[in-house]
Amino acid sequence: MFGIRPEHISSAAGNSAPAKVLLVEPLGAETLGVLKIGRRDDAREFTGRFAPDAKLSAGDDISVSLATEHFHLFDPASGVAIRGADW
Repeated sequence: MFGIRPEHISSAAGNSAPAKVLLVEPLGAETLGVLKIGRRDDAREFTGRFAPDAKLSAGDDISVSLATEHFHLFDPASGVAIRGADW
């Protein structure tokens, strides 16, 4: 399994992935967006943290960038984090 923190998902134009906005939660200093990222048949839900003035609405199709240097990998059977030497 793979995980990424909300602050490492951002709006993007270049090297990006398609996402569908499912839910938007404005929190004042930031806006959280629950996103479905990936191909329709294999999409997964993630939460992204965006600027407070982000123009996000539920149902929007957007492009997002995932900071690959911040990916976290986990063993799906145990849930234990997999570190670089274990790959």
